[in-house]
Amino acid sequence: MSQPEVAGPDRFAEMEAIRKTLEAEGFVPTWWDAPPGTIYPGTVHARDEVLWIVSGRARVAIGAGQRELGPGDRVDIPAGVRHGLEVLGGEVLVFYAALQSRISDRALTFR
Repeated sequence: MSQPEVAGPDRFAEMEAIRKTLEAEGFVPTWWDAPPGTIYPGTVHARDEVLWIVSGRARVAIGAGQRELGPGDRVDIPAGVRHGLEVLGGEVLVFYAALQSRISDRALTFR
């Protein structure tokens, strides 16, 4: 995976804001970039997942449905639901994929 094409401080600030939002919600975000035509086949996770598009376009299959996503779009995928992604158009897709943390602040109790 290469470094995402950052178009200056605005793009960096946007990506940082997304990362911080996901972490605050108890997710572990990882950014990805995928060239045009890339297909991530269907997969299932044991934890909730969020996909958040930074730039480019994608078709996401979730269960029996499909949805097209573009910059700024977010989709929340519940644990146990089959999903996949296809990069659309001629632009590199830059996105965050974030799985719910195994241990989140909500799950911790201190005595």
